[in-house]
Parts: sequence; structure tokens; C-alpha cells
Amino acid sequence: MNSARGLHSESAAELADVVRIMNSYYSNLIEGHNTRPQDIESALAGAEIDPERRPLALEAKAHVEVQRMIDGLELDQTKSLYDAIRYDDEKVPLSEIVKPTNFPGLDIAPANLELQEFEYDTLGGGKYRFYCSVSRFPE
Repeated sequence: MNSARGLHSESAAELADVVRIMNSYYSNLIEGHNTRPQDIESALAGAEIDPERRPLALEAKAHVEVQRMIDGLELDQTKSLYDAIRYDDEKVPLSEIVKPTNFPGLDIAPANLELQEFEYDTLGGGKYRFYCSVSRFPE
């Protein structure tokens, strides 16, 4: 039982998959692609798909699989990129925040709305906008 959500863990996992498929469907729809949810499910199951719909269904399948991988990472919800760039004594090394993925050479640094604090604190309390992007993390 997943007490935080009030759902049994199997029900929560099934619901999460439905949401991933719907996210992929709507993302594709926004891009002008009409990949039907049943095509996405067929691609995930390895079933035959109409050759005309197959390329988009496989793209949507990849989207769902990456989202599953991200959701499966055990991320420390108390630490984010903000914790590595903050200005106070609670700053931690970036190496404590970066998490490996199943893809060679691809690590991620979780971020959340706390980054707004950094933007605000960095340049005069919101007077200016500053955006920080890190594309490579040193080992």
C-alpha cells in the first residue's frame, strides 16, 4: 500500500504508466503529431503497428521509457541544484547532487522551484534576471 497517496503500489504504478502515455500523447499532439494512445501502448508491448504510424509510435515509446527511467531514479528530494549554488553555509558540493542515469555519459542534477531563490538573491532581489545553465559536470 502506498500510504502517501492512498493507492496500492500496483495501482499507483499502473496509473503512473497511464499518465506517462497521456503525457507523450499530448506532447506529440502539441508538435502536430497524431500518435494515438493505443499505438503507444502497442509500441510499448512490442506489438505490430501500422507501418505509417510506427515511427511516431516508436518515438512516443522512447518518451515513455525515458520518463519511466527518470521516475525510477532514487533522487534525494531534499537536495537540488539550488543546494550547490546557494550563498549560505548549507551549500553542498555539486557531486552530492548529480545522479547517474542508465545512459553512459548522461548524469542529471535535480532542480526545483528553489532555483527562483538563486535568481532573486543573485542580482539585487529580482531587479535583474540571471539564468545559469550547466551542460557538463566535472567528476
